[in-house]
Amino acid sequence: MTIPLTPRIMDAICLDHVIPTGTGVHLQIEPPTADGSPLLAEANDLPGNDGITYLSLGTGMVDAVRDLAGSAVGWQDGIRTAGEAGPPSVRRTRALLYQFLRGIPPIALDRMVVHSLGQDVLGLGDAAAQANVIGLPVYAKAAGLRPHDPAAGPPVDRDRLLAFDREMRPTTSLDDAYVVGVVPDRHWVTDPYADVSDEIAAEVLKHPYPFGRMVFDGDRVHLGLPAGLADRAYARPLRELGRPLTREDLSRTGTPVRGVDSYGELFARMAAPLPDAAARYALVAVDGLDAGTSVYLGVHDEHGVSFLDFSTGHTAVFPRARGGIEMAELAGDAEILGLLRDLDGSRTPEASTRRPLAAPPSGVRVHRQVGRDEGHAVELIGKVGSMPDRFLEQVTRAAGDGEQDVIVIGGGRPAARPSAQSTRGDRLRLEMRLFQYYVSGAVPTVVAWGDVDKPVLDILDRYHVPLVRRTTGAAGAGSLAGGGLSLNLDNLWEARGPEGSAVSVPPQKDITPALLRAATDRRRESNLTRLPERLLSYLSLPLNDTSAIRAELAEHGPALRELRPQIDGLGVDPDVFAAHARFLGMTQDLLDVGLGVHEAATAEERHERILSAVPGLVVKEPEARRTAFEDLASITLGTLDDGASRAILRAVGMRLDGESREKVEQEIFRHAAYLPREGRPNLLRILAAVAPQLPEKYRPVLDEVAIHVADCPDL
Repeated sequence: MTIPLTPRIMDAICLDHVIPTGTGVHLQIEPPTADGSPLLAEANDLPGNDGITYLSLGTGMVDAVRDLAGSAVGWQDGIRTAGEAGPPSVRRTRALLYQFLRGIPPIALDRMVVHSLGQDVLGLGDAAAQANVIGLPVYAKAAGLRPHDPAAGPPVDRDRLLAFDREMRPTTSLDDAYVVGVVPDRHWVTDPYADVSDEIAAEVLKHPYPFGRMVFDGDRVHLGLPAGLADRAYARPLRELGRPLTREDLSRTGTPVRGVDSYGELFARMAAPLPDAAARYALVAVDGLDAGTSVYLGVHDEHGVSFLDFSTGHTAVFPRARGGIEMAELAGDAEILGLLRDLDGSRTPEASTRRPLAAPPSGVRVHRQVGRDEGHAVELIGKVGSMPDRFLEQVTRAAGDGEQDVIVIGGGRPAARPSAQSTRGDRLRLEMRLFQYYVSGAVPTVVAWGDVDKPVLDILDRYHVPLVRRTTGAAGAGSLAGGGLSLNLDNLWEARGPEGSAVSVPPQKDITPALLRAATDRRRESNLTRLPERLLSYLSLPLNDTSAIRAELAEHGPALRELRPQIDGLGVDPDVFAAHARFLGMTQDLLDVGLGVHEAATAEERHERILSAVPGLVVKEPEARRTAFEDLASITLGTLDDGASRAILRAVGMRLDGESREKVEQEIFRHAAYLPREGRPNLLRILAAVAPQLPEKYRPVLDEVAIHVADCPDL
């Protein structure tokens, strides 16, 4: 097979202008003289660089390119545009360069660099300008480079520079370089192998790719093997690792984490010789400023140097605008997947920096403890009674094998097609549980049985939590046909990364450990405002753990009361911590009532405890009474979500404050979802039992509220 890795000399160009050399091609706008050209002789003597084609420019062409650069004309709209502007040498140089370069196959252009010759007295700024005009890297001997002249403009961006030793291997120091390379702001071609056949790619991958490939493309930078080759060469690990790499992975390599000054230095460190190993691997963290930190795997093996992004399942794309770069080599000589899975194995409970995970709030059920030493859990939220045992067992098995915490959220009703509408209580329980994970430093994966509505997605994105859900497609295969989501266990499952980010594993027929790992992002880039640790610890306590709340208030009550205003700035649903916040300001008698409500074993007992406090509230002074009713109503918020008691407390307080009968009725009816007809007899019985305990003048208020409860419309 013949692969066009070196440029051909086009018949359309006179051979007087395009002359093959021992290491590439020499271009000149004037025919050679009878006694030959010293530049051509020098071009013929350039030392070879395996896999690279050198392009050198003849007499007058360097000055012409410099003139083009001074006009701020790059190859995109400069040498590509045949025009009459400029002196003849500029016009001819532009036409010759464009006519020559446009006929070279992309896979050959990707291996071509311009090498300056002895007559060219360049500064780095000149070399950078040449590179921008021609659209190819420019190499020059370091000894012939002029020092930077501040009057000529700012120095060249260090990220655009490559340093090479005498053997043309990348080196980390520009000061010790024999040859310095400058890459253009935009290359002629960014992915030359995007459209080649697998056969051609396989043939090219039999040989190492030339060192020093660094391609700028707008706000992106490509290093090492072109994506069309690297995606093929590393398809299996990119597909099967199943999770993004994170900054914490660098600290788990067991090797020093070092700072790197530039992309050129990064490339040089990865390209260093391999005396005792078949390959070198390193984790590379790059601060992308507003885009956040990305972590890639650097590989140096028989294919050359590559950088892989396991968050996308493709070759890494580096940011043009960046902060710092750090790298840590991976010790060992196992294949890629083995080394990376060792990173997961190093995350033992003893080595973990996690804080203990608080007990789940009421309404969050632990289905099964899984994993090594049962250190992870599968938890259930919502109406999960309609879920087949096969589904729950599949999730449980994948969570255990993948060492993952999983929260399964159910549909809004037990039916063959679960409702896409989540309930208010389930959302509050989900948010509270995710907050507890956030405080502990762990990240669960949420698995949805049924579709997921926007309020739930907003909660997941707030905590940077991934989701596994069913795919949607044609009718009968998980579609919205017939007005609902048609579900069956033969549909595919897909992973949605935090905030909708892409994952590296395609949809699967079953929920697998790889799918869970693909979804999980352990970077913890939550959108929440970070609060003081004391306040976080208190807020993570479930309301039903009343002994822990009593102990926390007894020991740290004054400090927590000072921190209370910060709760409002946390950025969560305000109802989630309404009870926690109110506990900090309650009188002791109301605190005892509030905690007692959360100790109740049944809804009926809860209603009795909270409504039995009403007689003691109505006799208070109006302002104190109003505050007390607000305190009691607030403890029905959060994961308890007792809308029935809340509706009655607010209605009674409003009537005592002089609100009209109509507005009180509206308040009751607004909570109709919490007042199902089958639950009203118990509420009416409790109200009838409490009414005689009130002073006689207040009893009609309770009687009136009871009538509104009885008349509440069904939803």
